[in-house]
Formats: sequence, structure tokens, C-alpha cells
Amino acid sequence: MFRARPLALPTALRRGLVAGSGGHGARRWRGLVARWESGVTGEGPPPRPATGRQTSEQRRRPRASGGQQQSPIQRIKQARTGQQVQAVLQDMGARGMRPDVRVCTTAISQLGRLRQWRQALVLLERMQAAGVAPDVVSFNAAMDACGKAGQWEQALALLEEMRAVGVAPDEVAFSTSINGCGKAGQGEQAVALLEEMRAAGE
Repeated sequence: MFRARPLALPTALRRGLVAGSGGHGARRWRGLVARWESGVTGEGPPPRPATGRQTSEQRRRPRASGGQQQSPIQRIKQARTGQQVQAVLQDMGARGMRPDVRVCTTAISQLGRLRQWRQALVLLERMQAAGVAPDVVSFNAAMDACGKAGQWEQALALLEEMRAVGVAPDEVAFSTSINGCGKAGQGEQAVALLEEMRAAGE
């Protein structure tokens, strides 16, 4: 599900190679090399010195301050395309890291911000297939993605799916569905959901 090619040589290690040796810099360089060779960043080709040029992919890749490698959640939040969101999950799989519900939910939410509602729904399905049970926040993120895209029918379907898998819809779930129906001009459906929310005591 989440497997892909390993990450390229980390920015911090490239800087160490360029900086050369001497004092604290040399110790830091050796430490980074040791981490790379021990498999922290996954299997892949041996590191090579930077040429001073960056590919378009490297220029788009978010960087952490101080040369520190970012967490998957940080990288997902800074992704500019749906492909970049998927790449983070694939990188985790390549390293033997299993995305948990928090990582998956963050990815679904970011896909919604990027107007990639189809990818958000696919990810929701895949996380369940992988044994990662979505919680109410996961469903709300997927519903919000559908609502932003005007896919009110999909949002309502997710509301029913929540109930089917034993996740009780909260006020956010109802509000997201109601807003989605309102934006799509489905006033009657929005009123019906509002009445249902009141009856449920949300």
C-alpha cells in the first residue's frame, strides 16, 4: 500500500559533504553518515556529494529549519500537491514505518485542503484495509474534503458509513454535512440533518 522508492540523500547530509571536515562539523558529518549507513533512511544507493544543482523535486521538497529532518506529519502539512502527500506515506512504507491513524487523518485533511477529495476517500478506504481504524476525526476530515468540493452526496454517504462501523457522528460531522448540503443548494437535506442532529442531542 504505502511502498515506494527510498528518499534521496537528506539535505543535512549533503551539507555535511560540502562543508568538509574540521572540529564539530566533522563529528556531525560522521554522525549523519553513520545514521545513513545504518538504514535509518531506508535502503538505497550510497550517498554521493552534491553537485550544487537541485532537481525540481528537491526544490519542492519541504525543508526543516536547521537542517533537521521533518516528521511525516510536518511534511504532509507542507505538501503542495496530492502526489506529495502520497509520497510521504509511500516513503514511510519504504522505511518499514506503518502510518497510524493520526498520520492518515492528517493526510486526508491535507488532501481536502488541496481539493483532492477522491484521493482523500481512497486513503480512508486504504487505511481501513490496512487495519488502521479511522476515528471520528478521520471521517470528519474526509467529509470536509467532500464538502469543499461540493460532493454533498459523498459527505452524506460517509455519515452513514460512520454509523455502520460504530463511529458515532459528533457535532462537527453533522455541521460538515449540513454545510456541504447548503453549499450544494440542498436546503431540504440540510434541514433534515439539522433536525437529526438536534434529536441526537449534538
